[in-house]
Order: sequence, then structure tokens, then C-alpha cells
Amino acid sequence: MKNILITIDGSEHSKKALLKGKEIAKAFKSNVILLNVRNSAIPYLAFEDSQNFFQMLKDNSEKILEEGKSIFYDMEDKVKLVSLDGNIASEIIEYVEDNDIDLVVMGSLG
Repeated sequence: MKNILITIDGSEHSKKALLKGKEIAKAFKSNVILLNVRNSAIPYLAFEDSQNFFQMLKDNSEKILEEGKSIFYDMEDKVKLVSLDGNIASEIIEYVEDNDIDLVVMGSLG
């Protein structure tokens, strides 16, 4: 198993997925991709407000990914962080289809 994708959103369920994903990655000496998808579909905001909102979403995504990466402190060289914007399910499926992913690990909720 070469590449493991772990989807994270900062929830307790995604933290459990991180731990299980790390366990599997260590066993198989796999690369890990941590993926956070920002669902930023919000209508009816003024331009400046929408820019601030999108920046907040981006900052939050980066924070979630960095916190997730900290769990892999002993294998950081095998971890890649990816932040996408769009429909969460569609973006995960598209990422898996476009990349060489062998396993997807995600929380049961979130």
C-alpha cells in the first residue's frame, strides 16, 4: 500500500481517523496525504465580507492540516497536506480518481 488518503475536518471522528491512518501507514511504510475540503458555498455576502470569509476558511483549513500533520511527527517526510475548495464528497472522489490512492481513511461523521 503506497499512498493513504486521510480526510480531516478537525472533528473527533477525523482525529480517530488520523490515528488509525497513522497505524496503517507505519505498518505498510506508506505515504500519507492529509486532505481538508472547504465547502465555501455561501450566498448573499458583500464582496469584502465574502473575501474575509474565504480567508477565514483557508486559514482554518491550514490550521486543521497542520494539527493533523503534528500527529505524524515521526514520519513528516511521508506526509503531504492538501486543501481543496468545493463539494466535499465530489472533491474527495475526484482527488482519489486523479491520484494514485490505495486507501481512504475517514471518520464516520463530520
